[in-house]
Amino acid sequence: MPDPNVNEEQPTQERQDFRAPDADTGKVEPGDETVIVGAGAVGIECAIGLKRAGKSVTVIEMAPDMESLRASAGGVAMELMGLVDELAITIRLNRRLEEVTDSTVVCRDTRNSERMEFPADTVLLAVGMAA
Repeated sequence: MPDPNVNEEQPTQERQDFRAPDADTGKVEPGDETVIVGAGAVGIECAIGLKRAGKSVTVIEMAPDMESLRASAGGVAMELMGLVDELAITIRLNRRLEEVTDSTVVCRDTRNSERMEFPADTVLLAVGMAA
């Protein structure tokens, strides 16, 4: 018997949460609106690939600068940042992840505690280095 609470004519888009390497290897197919948590080499390389594929990408990073990229990417950090600029990838520094909802990523600015939301149908985690 069909569930009266389910509208079969208009399926809902469910948010997906994965690790960034899952997208890089093709294990998962990100949606059109992706938020990547972490601006180290893995997060930035994933953002570049998704943006080149026509996806909307926002990268959030808790640190106040891109030191995690320099630490994890070494000599290619400048090249990666050049691609970020060329592709106009949005990077939001000083943003601490607080919550992931069905359609947004909720962050708090580490400087002034301002709460902000970023739309997302896919959330990719690329965290790992201590700030």
